[in-house]
Amino acid sequence: MFHPEPDVTVGWLEDNYHHFGVTLRHEGGVVRAVSSRAVRFPWTTCGGATEVLHAVTGQPLLQRAQDLSRRLGVHDHCTHLFELAALAMSHAARSGPDLRYDASAYHDPKTPERHEVVLRQSGREVQSMEILDRRIAAPSAYAGHHLYEGFREWLAGLPAEEADRLWILRRVFWLAEGYLQFKPGEVAADSGMGAVCYTFQPERRTIALASGTTLDLSDPGIELLAHSREIP
Repeated sequence: MFHPEPDVTVGWLEDNYHHFGVTLRHEGGVVRAVSSRAVRFPWTTCGGATEVLHAVTGQPLLQRAQDLSRRLGVHDHCTHLFELAALAMSHAARSGPDLRYDASAYHDPKTPERHEVVLRQSGREVQSMEILDRRIAAPSAYAGHHLYEGFREWLAGLPAEEADRLWILRRVFWLAEGYLQFKPGEVAADSGMGAVCYTFQPERRTIALASGTTLDLSDPGIELLAHSREIP
């Protein structure tokens, strides 16, 4: 997240099968304009979601990124563009300095029910979780909380910045789990997923094909977020 101008907030997201950017122009605590860019995405229809994101215009800035889904129907959007915009809104509301999140998920094929997710903020580790069967196993302060059942209600009782970090880590887990199940070459409608996002709505799910744009992150020549200072 960075601020090229006082009332402009830019955010980028990139992993092995997503690359999106969002620019928010805001004034008086309200989003006045939104622009976005879809560079790389798993389904051929995903890029059209940049137009839908204009629904964020006119929304008050957020103290908690996860609260945007209480105001707008997330299932009509690209989940990742929507959540990137929500993070940019919360960052703008706090008037924080430029920052970068780096998140990683670790998975042992021998124990598919167990994951470890780690979040770094501007190069410093700030949060981690061990997850067992979609439930937090560690750290002990969070142990027992399910990542889906009652998760948003639990976050509502935590400080805003802490809640945002945990919200990001849940998404990282979800992306890692989804990637393990992703089958290149299939039609979205054949994946078994419901109408959870822009591409999976009934009018697009039968024409959305796997895009084949996944990066091999074992290649040392690949640098994620290499263009993160650009303005979408």
